[in-house]
Amino acid sequence: MGAYSLDLPQSPRDAVFRAMETIVRQSPTFQRVVKPSSFRTWTGKPDDAKEFTFSIAPAMRWTPTNGPDTFATPSMMKGPLYIGCEILLPGTNVSDLLNFWFMLVRCFYPDQPGNNTVALGLQNAGAYTGLVLLPQPAFDPSPDGVWLAGFGQLQIDVRSDINS
Repeated sequence: MGAYSLDLPQSPRDAVFRAMETIVRQSPTFQRVVKPSSFRTWTGKPDDAKEFTFSIAPAMRWTPTNGPDTFATPSMMKGPLYIGCEILLPGTNVSDLLNFWFMLVRCFYPDQPGNNTVALGLQNAGAYTGLVLLPQPAFDPSPDGVWLAGFGQLQIDVRSDINS
């Protein structure tokens, strides 16, 4: 959780975003590859304001964005939570970027047939189905040719009970 400056109840989208963040941070593979300070998620801590540069690579930054809500039932709204995902990696091997993205896929879809623990955890946080969509990121080599920068998006539908 972040350092809150406003006295507001936690929204379903924030609860799902923070649950997704926790899932990724708890991945042993992610922990081995990315230092905790190099995964930025706008928590309100001073590191959030530091420049997001190749000096902290491998690094990832997530920025959440609300999507439009529609009625799923007379008492429930449903809408997407979009998460902009920036990735910075050293080197020029595009396989590293593709494999980094697949590491994220594995955080939400572990290689365990029939295991829906992650989806259920996200549903408990407020996700509609708990299924995360991960469109493949674009990438761009840095001007000096020794870094790769990627940008992709994660998406998950979130439900909001309007009568509670």
